[in-house]
Amino acid sequence: MNSGKKFSLTTYFFALIALALAIGLIILAVWTEIALQYLENVLTNTDALLGVGIAGVILLLLAGRTLWAGLRTSETFQHTLIKNGEMGEIHISLEAINNLIIKSAQAVRGVKEVKPRIKSLPEGVAVLLVVVINPDLDIPKVTTELQDNVAQYLQEYGGIEVLEVKVLVENVKSQTKTSRVD
Repeated sequence: MNSGKKFSLTTYFFALIALALAIGLIILAVWTEIALQYLENVLTNTDALLGVGIAGVILLLLAGRTLWAGLRTSETFQHTLIKNGEMGEIHISLEAINNLIIKSAQAVRGVKEVKPRIKSLPEGVAVLLVVVINPDLDIPKVTTELQDNVAQYLQEYGGIEVLEVKVLVENVKSQTKTSRVD
């Protein structure tokens, strides 16, 4: 589970606690005398005070954890190094690489869909292409052309060192034709 989901779950948990406290305050306002007698009994009973103290410590720890999770950066910026020059480093995001791959794959005849998976390594990037192609084509030829095209495009336009391009043909689908009923 990523930290964004964890943060939202703890936020919902505290929202439920706030809701319970709000309901408790409304009940307190409506039945003030009964609530004051109950509160007096709780405050004079040492066992009840111990329970209230433990509940307070637990809430304090949960609140601290939630605040700490909220202050940390929840989303890491995923990128890869393109060039390390005299003026500093140049990086490109994995999302930008993803878009370059999709653009280069669309130029290959017969490729209908492409879902790139990118692994950034210190030496460059490794790419896995999950593709859907037309069934009436030579699959080895199309996939080899796809590998070459993606590697060349990333090197030429992104300056990215491509270590490997693996292709997984997930499915073959015919062009969808619309039929006409007279």
